[in-house]
Amino acid sequence: MLGRVFNDWKLSNVITAGSGRPMSAQVTGDPNGDGNQNNDRLPGMRRNLLTGPNYFTVDMRAARKLHVTERWRLEAMAECFNLMNRNNKRIVAGDNGFYVTGADFVPYRVVIGSSQYPAYIKQYTRYATATSAYAPRQVQLALRVRF
Repeated sequence: MLGRVFNDWKLSNVITAGSGRPMSAQVTGDPNGDGNQNNDRLPGMRRNLLTGPNYFTVDMRAARKLHVTERWRLEAMAECFNLMNRNNKRIVAGDNGFYVTGADFVPYRVVIGSSQYPAYIKQYTRYATATSAYAPRQVQLALRVRF
């Protein structure tokens, strides 16, 4: 009797964990005037100075085969992604995920008093803060018929 209840189960899981990714504080525009707008950082900020948020998630799957007849079988499955429902924060970074725009280089001329400044750097107030999160807990159920 117990064999019918506990036989034909499959359990599996995937655990994904990672420390925060290094980020560089990029500046849009071309403040150093080299013609490349993708290599400029905020003044005083070295490459990969910042670290993004860490990530941890557990995915789990449980499946069981049910023998209906000699020829027909059912396989019931339940899958859960982000089982612990951890809030994995996400910083919107560049296309490669390694840099975050921290400021804009504004190349217009600015006059303050009698002094003329050819450009300025406008920093963002919410720079390098999480603006979204990865997916919350998700559960999916499936039933497969084999014959």
